[in-house]
Amino acid sequence: MDEHKLKQLFDTLRDEPALDPPADFDQDVMRQLQAQRQTDDISLWVTLENLFPRLIWSPLALILVCAIVELRDRADGVDSLTAASAALAEHILHHGI
Repeated sequence: MDEHKLKQLFDTLRDEPALDPPADFDQDVMRQLQAQRQTDDISLWVTLENLFPRLIWSPLALILVCAIVELRDRADGVDSLTAASAALAEHILHHGI
């Protein structure tokens, strides 16, 4: 829209009478604000509720994988992961990396 048409539109709108708001406009605004606050609270709670159960699966899967590897190695007669980790840590402490 060019500047002339925009100026003409504003001039036309200035000549129009102002609209009166509905009688219960303030009450409608307050109701919508209250509804928005309740929606925000529920939204935050639902978001946290959905987020934490998903976050718990990653550490549980890691623990399960470690337990399976530990049991498999123990059944095969291989040093356990715990013993191997302890030996590696001791070697690093005494001889460096």
